[in-house]
Amino acid sequence: MAKADGFKLINYYLKKYEKKFGGRPERFNRYALSHGFECMYEDYGLERGQEIIDYFIDTPDGRNPGTLVYTYGDINTVIENLADDEIKRAELRRQTIQQVKEARERRSKGASSRSS
Repeated sequence: MAKADGFKLINYYLKKYEKKFGGRPERFNRYALSHGFECMYEDYGLERGQEIIDYFIDTPDGRNPGTLVYTYGDINTVIENLADDEIKRAELRRQTIQQVKEARERRSKGASSRSS
């Protein structure tokens, strides 16, 4: 894996940082952080690495790239858990809507049979 791959993620982080905070991070050492960003690239690739950065930049630690390179695996787990949670919630919403519909149908049938 070439260093350039890690630098793609570094550049992406810097662009997101500048957009969110209006400037470059203080004391940002590309070389010292390049190993962590390279590992993130190797583990997750460019697209997923960018998703991790997008999520991280919105956290309270978003200003600290050192935290990112040491916790990107945990951040990925959180993102996966959030996605799984959203799928489960959507299924529960669907089930609830179906149960309400069935209960209303039973109630309307019961009311019509009592009135006859």
